[in-house]
Amino acid sequence: MENHLFFIITSIFILFIIYFLSKKYFIFKNILISLYIVTMTIYIVWRILCTLPHGSAISVLLGLSLLIAEIGSFVLSITFYFLFWKKNTKEDKELVELHPNYPTVDIFIYCNI
Repeated sequence: MENHLFFIITSIFILFIIYFLSKKYFIFKNILISLYIVTMTIYIVWRILCTLPHGSAISVLLGLSLLIAEIGSFVLSITFYFLFWKKNTKEDKELVELHPNYPTVDIFIYCNI
């Protein structure tokens, strides 16, 4: 029991350190994303192999629907994290470079008096 508690506390401590380092260094954000993908993949495989019910048809149906929902949320979260895998950089352009195509702003002021 003491080994499990030590492992949990150490893991949480390391995750907090990586989280706070990811605020300053971008590589740690990728490490966090990779850890999430690995642990969720292990969890999904465990759910498929070890936790599906074998009793009545209702329990099998509800167990499969929960598994499908978890797999769907995992796919959506992977899609979301891959959007942030690379650092978002935008080129700074001078207004002179946009000479024929200046940005425009349309304003509509509605006054209901």
